[in-house]
Amino acid sequence: MIDIVYSILVHEEPESYYDTIKNIFYFNKTLNILIIVHCNEFMYEILSKKKTHAVILNPLKYTKRSLTYDILQAHIDNYMYLFNNNIKLKYFIIYSTNCMFYKHVTIEFIERELIEAPEYVKQNYYIEDRLIFFEKQYNNSNPFKENKKIIDIFIKNGMNEIYPSQHEGSIFESYIFKECIDFLSNNNIRSLIEREWAFEEYLIPTLYLNFKKQLLKTTICRIFWELPDLTPTIEDIKNTHQPSVKRVERKYDNQVRVWLREITNSYEGIII
Repeated sequence: MIDIVYSILVHEEPESYYDTIKNIFYFNKTLNILIIVHCNEFMYEILSKKKTHAVILNPLKYTKRSLTYDILQAHIDNYMYLFNNNIKLKYFIIYSTNCMFYKHVTIEFIERELIEAPEYVKQNYYIEDRLIFFEKQYNNSNPFKENKKIIDIFIKNGMNEIYPSQHEGSIFESYIFKECIDFLSNNNIRSLIEREWAFEEYLIPTLYLNFKKQLLKTTICRIFWELPDLTPTIEDIKNTHQPSVKRVERKYDNQVRVWLREITNSYEGIII
């Protein structure tokens, strides 16, 4: 049984990718982990030349478009590769190559985050209220109304709430993520899309909310929403609760990446 599988998408900068891989293994060194990587064809050709222990390159490869279902689909493809190959796992974590660990991850931290996640508060996320909110946010061009067939499926299945949440660092029990995938597949959600929006930040959190009756606030990664370009300084990172942070530039000589290599003696003991 794998403790944690990290699902990441790679589309640029092989050198920073390998830096991220070392970072993940170093700060999860007491756990039995696996990393599964989804690439475009160009990056697959480069990365497949180097075999890396406990890293799987998904042979299904394509280019992902930003703010579309492609991002979510690639993570789904990663999970289904594991499922179809009978790889048993406890937790599935959606991750990114511009996230970096600063603290060690433990199962105790993961389980505490799941237990302490905020309970479901029903009246906060009614579809009608969210539609009004997004009407204003998108200047009267509402992506949810234009996907009425999807909204109708939610309502038909007793799901009256739409809930957004970051996907980077989100912690899922394996069975919950599979339930979400099954719902999307059984209802042909991808084929019903009439206008694309940030699906990875709405579909899975909404299904998680309705299946588990708990908000998807369980994350190992802090995103600094309050900072310019969401980019933390080293001091910001030192003061964070979560063991991982975003956004760290995908450049090997990035200041934060250099600092992390310095304090870990270049991820001492990690060979890939």
